[in-house]
Amino acid sequence: MKFKNSLFTANGEHRAVVELTSLQTLWFNTGSLCNITCENCYMESSPTNDRLAYLTIADIEYYLTEIEEEFLKVEEIGFTGGEPFMNKEIGKIINNLKNYKNVSQIVVYTNGTILPKGNNLDALKDPKI
Repeated sequence: MKFKNSLFTANGEHRAVVELTSLQTLWFNTGSLCNITCENCYMESSPTNDRLAYLTIADIEYYLTEIEEEFLKVEEIGFTGGEPFMNKEIGKIINNLKNYKNVSQIVVYTNGTILPKGNNLDALKDPKI
């Protein structure tokens, strides 16, 4: 019998439950576009690989709401890609995250070849990042 009930097994026994109390790292992929092509890139990001759409603030709202509602402690939220700074909303996303008390640190994995512009640069001035 297939899994049908989150509380009971097929034999009617109570399922084991482990409550989630914290997250070490919550990862978000900002998109698959990158300004360079690296031979060893695990997801084959490149200037032409737009297989994954750019992440938006709306895309992560569900997760941020759940973190707040469940009072989860999050050690860090990490952004990777492609190149995160090619995503025009990354600055807005980072600035939005700075308002969440339960998030200790924000990490952006970048190849360091793109100078963040405008809002993106301002977002990086916070010591939380």
